[in-house]
Amino acid sequence: LNKLQNVISKITDESTISISYVISCFKNIENIKEFTDSLTSQWENFWTVLSNDSVIESNSLDEIFLNTIMFSNIESLQMISKNNNYKQNIYCNPLFLNVIDDQNRIKEIISKLHIVFESLDLDNSPKDLNDYVYENNSFEINIPNLQNFIQFYGKFDQVDFDNSNFKAIQESNCKELIEYIDDCFNDYLSDVYLILPKNNAEELDFYMKLLNKEDVDEKVSELIIRKVNTKVVNITELNNESIKLQLLNNNKIVESWDNVLYLMNNEKNKSSVINYLNKIENAEILSKTKVSNEKDEKNKTIYSDIFKILIQNESINNESYELITKCSPWWFDSLDFTNLSSEKIEILINNIVVNPNKKSFDNIRKDHKNILVKLIEKHTSTILKIVDTLEIDSIDLENILKSEKLSDIIKNKFVKLLTDDEIITNTNSILSLAEIKAANNSFDISTELLTIILLSKEVNYKTKIKIFNNNSALLDISKIDEFLINLPSKYGEISNKDKKALIEESQDNLDFLKILEGIGYISSYKNEKYGLRVFHKRK
Repeated sequence: LNKLQNVISKITDESTISISYVISCFKNIENIKEFTDSLTSQWENFWTVLSNDSVIESNSLDEIFLNTIMFSNIESLQMISKNNNYKQNIYCNPLFLNVIDDQNRIKEIISKLHIVFESLDLDNSPKDLNDYVYENNSFEINIPNLQNFIQFYGKFDQVDFDNSNFKAIQESNCKELIEYIDDCFNDYLSDVYLILPKNNAEELDFYMKLLNKEDVDEKVSELIIRKVNTKVVNITELNNESIKLQLLNNNKIVESWDNVLYLMNNEKNKSSVINYLNKIENAEILSKTKVSNEKDEKNKTIYSDIFKILIQNESINNESYELITKCSPWWFDSLDFTNLSSEKIEILINNIVVNPNKKSFDNIRKDHKNILVKLIEKHTSTILKIVDTLEIDSIDLENILKSEKLSDIIKNKFVKLLTDDEIITNTNSILSLAEIKAANNSFDISTELLTIILLSKEVNYKTKIKIFNNNSALLDISKIDEFLINLPSKYGEISNKDKKALIEESQDNLDFLKILEGIGYISSYKNEKYGLRVFHKRK
């Protein structure tokens, strides 16, 4: 024994001669067990030196390795396996469980060296050792291992394994494997779930269970959500706020108002909700369903407040805005129009989201005067019921008078809201009133306003003549000279008693001259080759 110890002390100096001697000893020594045990217990760098030697043949190295497995004590194996590939020779060998017959020795090595197998040939390994590895989680969580262990111990479905892997695991009937994965869930996700190329059709119930796992790395969950095509039906069933937002950002929630408004209720989600709605395909699907008008236990509508906040957001593009506002079961009387564009307010009006009351009327008038007429056009009968309580100015009136949808009767009611002095401050209102009065003489305006129209230089002369013909009795005869002078020069000459004015022939002009003749302003008129000649009494 002492002689052996002396030899070992000499050969562990790691010289080239010593290494060659060690290799020859493993081939020729009779007491291989004692030699192996003693050598590995005293030479810490045993395996590091031998495995890196360029001269030793691979078969010889394999034999030496096997001797250490059989004869070295466990403490020695722990020592010599540091900082080298010793353990790799174990966990990378699918048939390691067969290298020796002593199964208890194999179990001890697996346990003490903390071996986790990269792969195993279960069909050609002892059942007892397979069970030991399986029950002690001594295998890597990787695709081949999961497939092999499920096939060996449970129920395996290749289609589910490839396409809905978490479901395949949960339905495998492999209790120990399921628990192992649960304890190392992020490893499973990174090393299996995300690697399977077709694994993008996880069944919803299992997907929800997966997403609700605690302590899932945020980067990993983002990758999963991008990979899996399954959309979450009910976002409220998820626990993690970060995952909810990831699903929203990746367009992986079912298009429902319950989901959208639930997410909108969290301030951190608002910009993402807007981005989601700005995808026209989402808005189109949502537009097919009204927002729920359901009430809570306090008899308050659940979604009206948050929907109101949503539609007051200018960041929604108009195409999506047009679609989603059709879904409102409410019309609001206290919307804040300050930050909304005129286009959006018009959409709200057209989709009957704005309550046509005085408050809405005043708010729109304050911030978007050009859209006010749209509210009147859309809800004419309702607005008429409160018309006497409304306030407008000459600009509002101008837009109302230009409307092609409002009748003259309606327009006339709004004219009555302003004084003549207020109306005449806006030339465009005067021009519109003139056109309306010329076309419809029953349109009621004051004599003062009528006179202003007739004497205006901006109103078309043909329009003024038509109005005059229907209302001549209302124009003070002393104003006729001024009226004529403000017409084109050929008409202005009628006021000159020394001239025989000539104007074009038309029915309106014939009626006009007939009236002037009737009141004695001219003596007569005659139809000549080039028009109508006007005559005055000779002085």
